[in-house]
Amino acid sequence: MMKKTTSLLFSIIMAAAIAGLSLSSCKDKGVGTDTEALLEQLDSASVCHAEAVRLREQQIPREINLKMARTDSAKYKAYGEIRMMYYTHNLDSAIHYGTLEYEMARRIGDRERITLGKLTLARLHVLHGNFRDAIPLINEASQDTLFENVAYKYMDVLALIDETTGYNPISWYEKMMSHVDHDKIRGIYTKVNYYRYSEMPEVADSILEEEKSTLQNNDYNKAIYHNVRGIVLQELGDTLGAIDCFAKSALYDLSTAVRDYRSLWQLAGLLFARGDTERAYRYLSLAIEDAEYSKVLSNRIAINAMMPDILETHEKAVRQNHRRVSLMVAGIALMALALLLALLYVISQRNKVQRISERERNLNAQLQNGNEELKRLNRELGESNKVKDAYLVQYLQLTSDFVHDIEQLKTGVSSAYRTKGVSGIEKYLAQIDDRKETKKFHSNFDSTFLALFPGFVEKVNELMKEECRLSLGRDGSMSTELRVLALIRLGITDSDSIAKFLRKSVTTIYNCRVKLRNGALFDRVEMTEKLQKIS
Repeated sequence: MMKKTTSLLFSIIMAAAIAGLSLSSCKDKGVGTDTEALLEQLDSASVCHAEAVRLREQQIPREINLKMARTDSAKYKAYGEIRMMYYTHNLDSAIHYGTLEYEMARRIGDRERITLGKLTLARLHVLHGNFRDAIPLINEASQDTLFENVAYKYMDVLALIDETTGYNPISWYEKMMSHVDHDKIRGIYTKVNYYRYSEMPEVADSILEEEKSTLQNNDYNKAIYHNVRGIVLQELGDTLGAIDCFAKSALYDLSTAVRDYRSLWQLAGLLFARGDTERAYRYLSLAIEDAEYSKVLSNRIAINAMMPDILETHEKAVRQNHRRVSLMVAGIALMALALLLALLYVISQRNKVQRISERERNLNAQLQNGNEELKRLNRELGESNKVKDAYLVQYLQLTSDFVHDIEQLKTGVSSAYRTKGVSGIEKYLAQIDDRKETKKFHSNFDSTFLALFPGFVEKVNELMKEECRLSLGRDGSMSTELRVLALIRLGITDSDSIAKFLRKSVTTIYNCRVKLRNGALFDRVEMTEKLQKIS
């Protein structure tokens, strides 16, 4: 009976384990641990995005009221700033304030501002998909391209039209190269796009890598940088690298509460291709909601093209999960029945072996506890004896040396006084080499401390940057830095006490500690804690 029950139990448990492995394998999408952690952060950020956007929508009107001014120039500037607030949030509102900005430029009568206003409105209309309103503005602006800023913005809008309509804008980027400062953000991205559309993504990638510190001066620009880098890596065939970049970009997008973004749905497409349908569906659902609100045409077109395939695959996965759950529920029911039968059998046999098993368990536990306690006591005894012997020998040696030095000093002073009086004493004391005694003291300290902590230098170097690591002298002595760290290990952390102990000036000790702090891998408090744990 027992053999049959055990066999049945084993079969059911194996079936359940196989089903569980099947489920868990669905979660493994072939991304690395770091990227998976990044995606989990993005999952959390996507949940909080709606609340962040709501707060942003409440904040913008307050900022509008604060920015409104009385003079035409102040109003022109305020309308431009408000337009930029809405630029990545809602194109309808951005166009409204862009129109007010343009009308204010006309009122002021500044020709360059008027033309820039036309091109700004044209770009917003292109993003909205309203080419009918954009083209007349672009044609009017073409007459004023002698202005440097107008020329660049004119070509930038035409490049955007080519990108939006599926044409290669390389000719416009080639012309823009002569109208920008290549050391500034706009110029750097112009170069990157030029090489991208010239089918030289490796050059674009090297520029992005070289200029990454310049291009990431705030969260908004970090989102743009990682998005462009993700596109370039995708063109280079580095899908995992692209996933990582798009995830970082999307994190910055969601944290800054923008609605006009590309990274989230681009990431969804890559994750879908790698089989992570559930996450792709969630990201795309959020992206399509924001795209509809922001009114950016290119985002809506791209997302709508992706949605049917992802939706169909997601629904299929849901149906499969439902079937899998049903099978697991049935398996669990069978397992429960088998366990009930086994339990009844075990209960019938339990009284025969319970007392013996209990005694064996108690005995084994007592033996194990006794062994562990004995090992602990032996370790503590060995360590205690080691410390006790070392300190005892050191104490005896120091005491003996001190008594000997006092005797020599007494004899020398007495002899000098008898022969030459007070002047003899002064001459005798002048001959005593304090530095020699200090060096002897340091040597004694070094040998004693290193005997107690033989691995101290190696463990200290694990806490330091590679270029700042320390070493013993040729004679095995410790440097001032190592002695300072040794005293901190012993609990002496005050600079005055360290200076007195090492016979150094407080300034020297302070400079030494600053040098050590700059070379450490951790902050001051954490570094002190780690030092004092060295054994």
